[in-house]
Amino acid sequence: MANDNNKLVNQNAVVHGQTIAQWTEDWLKWVAHAPAATPPGTPFGSAPGFPEGSPANALVDNTQPVFFLYGGGWPAPGSAPPTIDVPAHEPILLPLVNAFDIEGPGLETISNFVESGRGSFGDEATFVTNLEEKSIFSSFLTVTKVGQTEPIIDIRAGANHDLEQNTGLFALGDPQSQPLDYLGSLIGTEPRDNLPFTAEIGRWAMIKNLAPGDYIVHFGGAGRQAIDPVSNTILPAFGADATDKLHVV
Repeated sequence: MANDNNKLVNQNAVVHGQTIAQWTEDWLKWVAHAPAATPPGTPFGSAPGFPEGSPANALVDNTQPVFFLYGGGWPAPGSAPPTIDVPAHEPILLPLVNAFDIEGPGLETISNFVESGRGSFGDEATFVTNLEEKSIFSSFLTVTKVGQTEPIIDIRAGANHDLEQNTGLFALGDPQSQPLDYLGSLIGTEPRDNLPFTAEIGRWAMIKNLAPGDYIVHFGGAGRQAIDPVSNTILPAFGADATDKLHVV
């Protein structure tokens, strides 16, 4: 393994006043509230009439002091990886593999979870993401400077529990209408009490200290199908495999 530990932020570090778990919350808000017309990612698929997520939109609203990467399933076979400009002074946050759950009236993942007395919407979001966390079996990341053969970061495929982040419950924020955001294109823009019942889990890495230049970043992972033992609700398998070319300037 050719890991340069100086290129990875410690998983317990505080970066610009926030833990990595808190930055993953902001990452999800970035995805959910990006304009539906120019989404960097569409984890639930796109609404009718709206485009799928694209690395061409990687810079849209990407204005935090931490740069966010979305792990889509690109490039297409036989195509060159997309090039994304990244400021040299900013750490880069990316999900090797992640899953999240949003719960509330009309949004339940497990039908009748609340009505049957199993718990609150918050309990349901926590329960679902815990099932998904246990299903993760693979995650990986390599970062290789263009022109070199040996990666400077090489996280081999495996469960990699040391990269686990769990947000607990947080408020995702109401869908927006001006402009219509990705979340609003899926569920409408009526207020929903700030969607407080959101939780996210996964394997995350924050890259730092990349010198100006070009880098190939390959990352992804997978979780197996999970089943709620009470209702037999099936949570589908999930995962991604993305390759980006980062132009650090």
